[in-house]
Order: sequence, then structure tokens, then C-alpha cells
Amino acid sequence: MVYVPVDFETDDAFDALSAGGFNDAAPAMFLWLGVVSYLTLDAIGATLCMVARVLGADVVFAYGEPVEAREPARGLEDAARARRVEAIGEPWLTFLTPGEVSELLERTGLRLVEDVDAATFIGQLLSRPTGDGRTSAAHFVHASADVRPQLDRD
Repeated sequence: MVYVPVDFETDDAFDALSAGGFNDAAPAMFLWLGVVSYLTLDAIGATLCMVARVLGADVVFAYGEPVEAREPARGLEDAARARRVEAIGEPWLTFLTPGEVSELLERTGLRLVEDVDAATFIGQLLSRPTGDGRTSAAHFVHASADVRPQLDRD
């Protein structure tokens, strides 16, 4: 694993990865967590297009649903959290609905494997319900390039 700094708003992520020694001829897994909400939709789309160019690529990323799509009490909590992160210079720029994520993946050439809200994911991970049955506005997505290389099993 190699750390490659990238400003997704201004840098070409593929060029940055290549300069860091990335081999785009091999399957790759991109973990893109805690980033999407801080980017513009254009930067998100450009990065997902880059992932789709990599043979056998998969990406896991997190996103948040718009405040108005959330349960009222949760929406108020999240709006307050958004104000706090904006006050320290890290505003959330992009919120997406599951339908918008699905459309974005299709436009960028990736196939949705799974989109699961964080509460459900944690319940699955712990093999038990999360308690109050509420879902979360935070989601984890697994998407994949449709082209997969054939692995030599011999």
C-alpha cells in the first residue's frame, strides 16, 4: 500500500496514482471513505470515471443523504453537525440519494454492487439488530468495473 496525496478538485487522480507507482493493469481496490461529502459532484464523478478505467477495479465509498431526506430529529442533529464542520473550514458540499448514486455510477461506467446504510451495515457486521430499527443517512457503497480479468487458477 502506498499513500498518494491527491486534491480531487484540482488534480488528475490517475496521473497522481501513476506517479506514485500505481499499476493500472492489475485489479485494484479503492477505499474512498470520509471524502465524498467534502467534494463537488464534478470531482466525485471524475474520480469515479478514473476508477472505472482501471481493469478489474472496485471502489468502496461513503456518502450522506440530504438533510431533508432524513428523519426529522436526525436531520436536526446532522444540520447542527454540518454547521460545526463548516465553522472549522470543512464544509460538506455534496449529499446524494441512493437513486442519485445509482445514476452517477451508471454514468461513470461502474456497476453498483451494494449500497447499505451505516446502521444496517453495523447490524450486519455485529450479526444483530442495531437497536431502534432506524436507518442511517450515512451509506457505504461498493461499486465495480464490469470488466474483470480472468485469473490463472493453475
